[in-house]
Amino acid sequence: MVRVLDALQEAAARADVARSVHGTSRGGEVTLSGRQEFLTVAEAAAVRGCSTRAITKAIASGRLPAERHGHSWWIGAADLDQYRYGRSRA
Repeated sequence: MVRVLDALQEAAARADVARSVHGTSRGGEVTLSGRQEFLTVAEAAAVRGCSTRAITKAIASGRLPAERHGHSWWIGAADLDQYRYGRSRA
C-alpha cells in the first residue's frame, strides 16, 4: 500500500513540474505548446491525466509519435499537445 501511495505522490509531483516547466494552464488543462522538450511515458501520462498504459497504446498504434531510447519512450511536448487536443501531426 505504501508503494502505491508513493507512486501516486510521485505522479502528482511530476504533473506539478510539467505544469510549471512545460506549459501553461488552459481551462484547467496543461498546454505544452512552444517548446520541443521530451517527456517520459510516466510524465506524459501525468500531464494528460491518464494511465501509462493508455500512452503506450497510443504510441504502439501510431496515434502518438515517440522515439525509443533504450528501454524508454521519449515523447515530444508538442506531439503530446497535438495528441491531447485531437490535431493531426501532418
